Amino acid sequence: MKVVRRLASGDLTEYGLPCPEEGIFARQHREGKAPAIVDREVIEAIKDRRIQIVAGVHSLDATGVLLADGSRIEPAAIIAATGYRRDLERMVGHLGVLDDRGAPRMVHGEEAAPGLRFVGYVSRPGQIGYMGVEARRAAKGIAGQAR
Repeated sequence: MKVVRRLASGDLTEYGLPCPEEGIFARQHREGKAPAIVDREVIEAIKDRRIQIVAGVHSLDATGVLLADGSRIEPAAIIAATGYRRDLERMVGHLGVLDDRGAPRMVHGEEAAPGLRFVGYVSRPGQIGYMGVEARRAAKGIAGQAR
């Protein structure tokens, strides 16, 4: 898989994504989790620097993002890929947008707080396809606010 990864995406270290020490199938066997798949368009956007990889998010506030390395940014958009655990409490728990289980109160791409929308938190059959529906709904809402 190292050869496949190298051919498919190349070395992304200079963009902030070092090669993992453990292969995807070894991790899947050890943790019982399927590998994350990043599509070619995302890889190209990273290489073109249209998507910037930064340190982990420590917290969000009304004007920007405090990163785990202590730096602060004010991005135009944030995509927080939390992985297999939500772990949203630390980032946005103080905003009152989560329920008692730590799940977003507002889903389906609706605005949870000014400038904050959650996509991909509805567990259902065909979840990946439904995430596309939610993403389009969120994009329309954001476009409507931008006008």
